[in-house]
Amino acid sequence: MIAAGVIASVAGLSSRLSTAIVAYGIILSFLSTAIIARLLLIRNLFTMC
Repeated sequence: MIAAGVIASVAGLSSRLSTAIVAYGIILSFLSTAIIARLLLIRNLFTMC
């Protein structure tokens, strides 16, 4: 994602916009990883019973 932001900046996209897109992508990836991990943990707890 960081490399894509650099390429977008070099290609002429606003550096502020490309930085914001990369930042939002990183935040969303952390959130989605936490949600998926919790869902898998809950699923594993119910299947063990």
